[in-house]
Formats: sequence, C-alpha cells, structure tokens
Amino acid sequence: MKTHTTSTNTNNTNYTFLLRAMRRALLTIALAAGLLSCPDKAQAGINYVFDTVQSGESWSGGEVAQLTISENLTGGTYWQLSANWKDAYNVTSPFINSIQYNMQSGSSITQSSLPLIPIAGTVALKTPTSFGSSAVLFNTGNNQYRFTDGEAVGWTFLNTKVDDFSKLVLQVNSITGAGGSLKFIGTDPSPVPEPSQVAASILLIAGIVGFVMVRRRKESTLTAFA
Repeated sequence: MKTHTTSTNTNNTNYTFLLRAMRRALLTIALAAGLLSCPDKAQAGINYVFDTVQSGESWSGGEVAQLTISENLTGGTYWQLSANWKDAYNVTSPFINSIQYNMQSGSSITQSSLPLIPIAGTVALKTPTSFGSSAVLFNTGNNQYRFTDGEAVGWTFLNTKVDDFSKLVLQVNSITGAGGSLKFIGTDPSPVPEPSQVAASILLIAGIVGFVMVRRRKESTLTAFA
C-alpha cells in the first residue's frame, strides 16, 4: 500500500512537471512565431566600427565610434551612433562633426526634419536642417550640445533601406594632438541578426534546455525507485 502511494505521488509530480514544461514550450514557440511574423528583409541591419582614417591621414589610436543602421517596420532606416574613445583624447576636447555617406542612384533623403532621439548626453544638429542625402551635420558650437565622448544618439531616415547607404565616413574635430580633425572610415561591417535567425536561436536553445530538464527528471525518478 505504501509503495502504491509513493508511485501515485511520483506520477502526479511527473504530470505536473510535464504540464509546466509544455507551458514553457508554448510560450517559447509563441515568442519565436512573433519574431518570424516580422517581414524578412535582405539585410536586417549593419554595425560599423570607426577606427581607421581615410587615405592620406595618420591614426593609431583605435576605435572612436560605432554605428548601427537597421531597417524598421515603418519603411525606413534607424541609425544609432555612439562616440566611445573612452576619455583617451579628451585633452583636446574632440567631438563628432558629421557622419557622411553615399546614397545609391535613385535614393534620397526627402523628409523635412530629422528629430534626434537622445540615448546618452545632449546631442544636437548644427541647424534643424543640417542633414540630407550626403551627411548629417552635428552641432559644432562650444556648448553642451556637441557630440562628445560617451554620448549616443539615434534618428530615422524615412523611406530608405540599409542597402541605400555606402562609404560611411565619420569626421571628428579636435582629435589630433594639434587639435586637428580626422575622417574615419566605417569598417568591419557586420550584419545585425534577422528576426528569423533570432527565432531559430530561441527554439534551438529551448529545445536543448527542455531535453536537459527532461533527462534530469528521468534520472531523479529512477533514483527515487532504486
């Protein structure tokens, strides 16, 4: 009788465990399905690193900024630019002057305003209309609105795609020992994962975790009956 009770309790515990595992699996599948429902794009996004200057200039100081350009669901590209020279050159008070780029033939920036999204710090444009199909110009006045070390900002170009932009160049003023400016080339472009790739990764991880949990549960059940 005692053995029967133990067996019944064990079965109930296993049943509860399986129910919880199924709920977790359903939640994981729902999350993955949500990601997969996002429209696939040829390129979800690209990360750029600015650590190399253009031909004719000299630099050995390493990375000064990073940029991510990604496509959004409203039919545009979201840009996030961050200055990260980590206080290494602040003796000359450097700041980002502009981000320059080429656009594919037939593409252009047509919007009349470019609201900046503050992420860190207080970055401003040079003027409200200091942007277009070749560059975004930031404030150069000697005030708190300069784009300096540790600051980051975002913005959206409407009706554009990641592939519309190429040859990205970042100009940083007062970056040399003599207070001169340098132009850094966007290098090492790496893709931002697409929603389908993220979903596949989630499902794979969930499957591995589920397998391990079930295996451990079986091992503990066998130990209990031993």
